[in-house]
Formats: sequence, C-alpha cells, structure tokens
Amino acid sequence: MMDWSVKEAINQHGVSYPFEEVATFFREDDYTLINLETAVTNSLEKEEKQYTFKSDPISLSGLKNSGVDMVSLANNHTMDFGTEGLLDTMSHLEESGLRYIGAGRSEKEAYMAVKKTNKKEKNSHF
Repeated sequence: MMDWSVKEAINQHGVSYPFEEVATFFREDDYTLINLETAVTNSLEKEEKQYTFKSDPISLSGLKNSGVDMVSLANNHTMDFGTEGLLDTMSHLEESGLRYIGAGRSEKEAYMAVKKTNKKEKNSHF
C-alpha cells in the first residue's frame, strides 16, 4: 500500500525511501513477490467503499529499484478505482518492468501461472 503516509514519505524522500530497510534482502533473494495493495492510476473515479488506495505510477520504480520482481494483484484494493484503475495498474506495471499475477485483461491472463526455474520465468496455465 503506497498511499497515505507512505505516499507522503515518497513525495518527501523519493521513491526508494520506503524500501531502504528491505532492499538488500530483496536484491539478494532468488525472487521477490509482494502483494500490491493499491491501484496504480491517475483515475479519479473511485469505488464507493470505506477505504480506497491509489498510488502514483512513479512509485513502482521504488519497488523495482528495491529488488521486487513480481506483484500480486489478487487483493481487495486492486479494483478501488474500477476497471480503468485495474487496466492502468497493469499497464504501469508492464512499463516499469514488474511482472504481476492475480489479475489480467482476460480470464486466460488472470489465471496464468508463472513458473520460475534457473532464474528464467516460463508462463504456463493451471
């Protein structure tokens, strides 16, 4: 979740700031997968729910710089800004070089698995 105080910290200290304490671990491990508990969009059309989280696309470079390889979009905040927010999120992830699982532009893409062997990724279906 890169909204609220985390967004403020990014604006004050830069995109890598929230991840400084974990970046060494993320860069040294075999593969880092995190839950992206936010929509990454500029959309203003948020869903009617108690909490909605939205992050600036530039914040993804902080994740990438810290060694994150992939994010999961299978959570309760991915759709906080509707279909437009989801599509924006996937596009911004692709532009930043971050892989994602747990959502897609089609059912086939949404259920696609990623298998990692010998530092190479291979897509396969369940």
